[in-house]
Amino acid sequence: YTLLHIQKWLDALETANHEFYTLSKQRTNEQATLISGESKAKRQEADKAYKTLVEMINAFALTADNPQVFKETIQNVNRLIDYENAVMKARDTRNKQKKCLLRRRRNRIKRQ
Repeated sequence: YTLLHIQKWLDALETANHEFYTLSKQRTNEQATLISGESKAKRQEADKAYKTLVEMINAFALTADNPQVFKETIQNVNRLIDYENAVMKARDTRNKQKKCLLRRRRNRIKRQ
């Protein structure tokens, strides 16, 4: 580097890269905190609304002259829940597989 007289340029580039990395990581952490907090609040709202819906359907089913009227609604809601649980499980499995693949790639790169 001495013969090419680029050490100052390399030092400046290294400093700029470090600053970028630090600011990028800070921004990512801030965004993750905001999104996480918003998601948690929305999830709590949705859980409360769902619980109210279940209580209302069950109350109507118990007090109805013909409880079979609500049987189809209850079955449909339960099918939807089963479907969403399967989707979340598949997503979780894919994410675990991606993480495993990324770890393998990183390990491969380290060995070279």
